[in-house]
Amino acid sequence: MRPVRLTLQAFGPFPGREVVDFRAAVAAGLFGIYGRTGSGKSTIFSAMTFALFGEAARAEQDAPSLRADHADPDMPTEVEFVFDLGARRYVLLRRPDQSRPKTRGSGETRDPHEAYLFDATGLPLDRIGAEGRGKILAEKKVGAVSAAVTELLGYGSHQFRQIVLLPQGRFETFLAARTRERLEILRELFDVSIYRRLAATMKTEAEMLERTLREARAVCEGRLAAEGFEGMEALETGLAGAEARLAEARTAETAATREAVASRAELSAAEQTEARFLAAAAADQALAGIREAGPAMA
Repeated sequence: MRPVRLTLQAFGPFPGREVVDFRAAVAAGLFGIYGRTGSGKSTIFSAMTFALFGEAARAEQDAPSLRADHADPDMPTEVEFVFDLGARRYVLLRRPDQSRPKTRGSGETRDPHEAYLFDATGLPLDRIGAEGRGKILAEKKVGAVSAAVTELLGYGSHQFRQIVLLPQGRFETFLAARTRERLEILRELFDVSIYRRLAATMKTEAEMLERTLREARAVCEGRLAAEGFEGMEALETGLAGAEARLAEARTAETAATREAVASRAELSAAEQTEARFLAAAAADQALAGIREAGPAMA
């Protein structure tokens, strides 16, 4: 939020109409408001706070007490505040709960607190006034205007006093605040909703992963118990023994394979020898038959 112009009427120590133009000061970057004690420095901040939130800069001060004691009875107390927010310009007009002379007869009548919020984007500053203040966003209902302002700024009067305004002697309020309170203040000042949602999502995912891990560990422990292992260390010891036995079995398998190959070779040679013996026996039998038939053949 960048202040542009603040107009005070019958407000605080100013019985008339005073205008504070912030444009040159804001353009300079860093500026100060100074003067003698009681000259109305704090009133500028009170008027700004009242215009925004309908409250004085000091929480203990009532809004009706902001009226100038020496103001003309016919002059109503009001504050107009023009400020920029991003690329848009807004105007706030407030009149506190106050008394005024009756238009007919003697005595006074009571006017309730009124508030108006306008969107004056694109409207030249010199044209912003009683003749026109732009598009009305909220009017008369103090609660509706305050809610609209809080939504625009992202913080309320309490945070404005603690962080943005920092009235005299109140800077230590923020410094002395507890970590939780300070965190809430900063969360309201800066939109961290995306990071809070991200943190919540990550927390949910972490809880799901932890639950899945616990379930997997329970299944693993059940299977280990079914196999006679007390835990992972016992399983690792069992695996080491099994791997050693597997290596021995593979060595034995290799040796058995070699013996099987040699045995097959010997078997093949024996089968060939047997075939020769069978062929010789058949030849002997045939020769014997021929010899028996020899006389008859002769």
